[in-house]
Amino acid sequence: MIRKQNRFKRRGLAVVETAVIMPIALMFILGVSEFSLMLMARQSVAIAAREGARAAARQYGDINDVQAAVDRVMEKAGYEGYSIETNVENIDYDNRDASVKVTLPWDRFAISGNVFGGGMFDIKITTTMRREGEAPRD
Repeated sequence: MIRKQNRFKRRGLAVVETAVIMPIALMFILGVSEFSLMLMARQSVAIAAREGARAAARQYGDINDVQAAVDRVMEKAGYEGYSIETNVENIDYDNRDASVKVTLPWDRFAISGNVFGGGMFDIKITTTMRREGEAPRD
C-alpha cells in the first residue's frame, strides 16, 4: 500500500520538474539557434562587403559595380533590407583606398524579435582595399 502511494507522488514530481525545466531549455535552444543565425548573417555581410570592395578597387569600378557585387552575395544568402555606403566616387590621387560598408538590420535575420535584445544592434562590416591601376590625376 505504501509503495503505491510513493509511486503516484513521484509522478507528480516529474510533472513539476518538467514544467520548471522546459521553459529554460526552450530559451536555451532558441538562444543557440539565434546566435547561429547571427553568425551566419555576419559571415554573409562580411563576404558582401569584401566583394563590394573588390568591385570598387578595380581600376574603373564605380558605384554600380559595388551595388551589383553586394546584391549578388546578399541575394544568394537570402537577405533583404541591407544598406551600402562607399567612397568609390571620392577616390583621388592622394587616397586610393576604396571602402565599402554593408549594414544588415537585426530584424532581417533574427527569428526571436526583441527577446534577445533585437533591434539594439545591426551587423555592420566595413572592408577597405587599395584601388588598382594608376591613380586619377586632376
